[in-house]
Amino acid sequence: MRPIHIFIASLTTLMTGCVEPDDPQPTGELYFLELSNNSSHNIKIDRFRSHGEKKNPYFLKATADTVISHSYDDEPISLFYVFGVSAEVIYDDDISIFHTRELEQDASRSLFLPSSYEGGKVTDVQYIFSYEFTDADYDEAVELGG
Repeated sequence: MRPIHIFIASLTTLMTGCVEPDDPQPTGELYFLELSNNSSHNIKIDRFRSHGEKKNPYFLKATADTVISHSYDDEPISLFYVFGVSAEVIYDDDISIFHTRELEQDASRSLFLPSSYEGGKVTDVQYIFSYEFTDADYDEAVELGG
């Protein structure tokens, strides 16, 4: 199955001509965020803004669809903000679990926590962070009453 690629440019890329002199400038470093589904379940990720409004969802079919976003931002932590402030991971339109920016949450891993990702620097200017959904993530959602 071929990966699905979705590219989301950060606001700093769009605003390079509209910055104040004291604003931080992009460093030219490129950060990639990869999501893959290695589980046997279809996944929908609903993303929420701070005021509860839903952003466009991501869909990951079972076994290895990938969503990639990129940013020219010089702070990799901001890359995880493409998910909003919270995300509901829904398996097979039935079982769900919430991921938040908080350390105290139901899920043992979170789309918002860099420690939940594999990867890092691959060249002088390129970083890749990968998050893989597995059947263990699904099992955890079921255990927690999803």
